[in-house]
Amino acid sequence: MMIVNGDKDSVDVYKIISGPLNAFTSGIPIAPLLMPDPTFKPTIFYVEGGIFNFAFIQIVEGTDGKNYMLVDIIGADVIVRPNSHLDLIAQ
Repeated sequence: MMIVNGDKDSVDVYKIISGPLNAFTSGIPIAPLLMPDPTFKPTIFYVEGGIFNFAFIQIVEGTDGKNYMLVDIIGADVIVRPNSHLDLIAQ
């Protein structure tokens, strides 16, 4: 969490990195996976390198009336990568 506008309220900031530009530059034998800068104390929810992939992101209203951001990583085989689902609730 971080304070972004000086009002003393903290917010969670999410950075989703996925896609063809990232797929072949990380995780191949000659290039180690690039880890995020530790400045904001990141938490890594899912990491997998060396695959062609993209993120499928949806903003949906749940049955509870709250908004959710759903993220899945899709591989070149058009199948959701195991353990890649992320379900975030709006603040």
